[in-house]
Amino acid sequence: NPITFTSNSSNPQKGSWDQIFVNQSANIQIKHCKFHYAKSALTGQSIIISVVSSLFTDNTLGMDAQSNTNTRIDSCTFRNNGTGQSLTGSKISITNCSYIKNSTGLYSQSSNVINCILDSNSVYGLLKHMACNDTIRNNKIRYNGNGIGNDISGCGGTLFIYDNVIEYNSVGIWLELIGGSQDINVHNNIICSNTLYNFKNLSMLTINATNNCWCSKSSSYVESTIYDAHDDVNYGLVNYDPINILLCPMFVGIKDVEQESLKSYQLYPDPFKNKALLKFENPKKENHTLLIYDSYGKCVRRISAHTSDTIELERQELASGIFFFQLRSQAGIIARGKFIID
Repeated sequence: NPITFTSNSSNPQKGSWDQIFVNQSANIQIKHCKFHYAKSALTGQSIIISVVSSLFTDNTLGMDAQSNTNTRIDSCTFRNNGTGQSLTGSKISITNCSYIKNSTGLYSQSSNVINCILDSNSVYGLLKHMACNDTIRNNKIRYNGNGIGNDISGCGGTLFIYDNVIEYNSVGIWLELIGGSQDINVHNNIICSNTLYNFKNLSMLTINATNNCWCSKSSSYVESTIYDAHDDVNYGLVNYDPINILLCPMFVGIKDVEQESLKSYQLYPDPFKNKALLKFENPKKENHTLLIYDSYGKCVRRISAHTSDTIELERQELASGIFFFQLRSQAGIIARGKFIID
């Protein structure tokens, strides 16, 4: 069973208790823990930080930590905090994590963020500062105030943003440069349906954003969703051509029906611990196959020859983390998405 750190108040609120503080002479190693209602639940400076399979909810600040060597955050969930997580230092690796309904999901200095969900955070999904040869890859960044924000103090390295889904945010990618130099490469992403702009470049950098899917083949439309030197000569350009519309399917090489023909579905509860239900449209009782993939793209379960409109997902041997699914018929992929097992 997980170890739980929480308030003893009968009516706990964010900040009801102070923090767990680790001084810089010790290493931070946390696994299977839960933190609720703290002012700053886990805080400290350490040589090595490892936080795995832990839950941070309803804190003013979920985690505030600094390491000068290695930081590993894996398979953690940060939900309904002020700021989910604030990390500074070098060699920060964040994988398979979820940042949901915080004010800012993740604030980090130099870090690699891979296979994460950043969803419904009111200010930023991911806010980076000082990106040095960092990678943001294979994340689902949706329904945030701003999806990816970069107030970068450049350090001469390269920031790679690729293989992400960035959609339904106010601004998909918001870039500022407050000093130094930086190369930024944005490739192979789906960047669509962000309310104000898909990309807002408030730096003087020219951004290489070629070979992305903008959910349109029209250059004039794509350009209208980008704020750059065409809107204000004090800023740099965002080079988006060529457009790669073929990136829009989640999994390359598998036939996908047209985007507007994808079936709607409901999956609840999400996240879940033991069971969830997937409901979808199937009035003709056609055969469907459900494929479930882990965060590394490995197929971990296959449910075949299913003819009803409801599939029960049982956790069974699956570990906590993020999973992708495809629902297929003879026409190809007719629904796709992600879910979280706590």
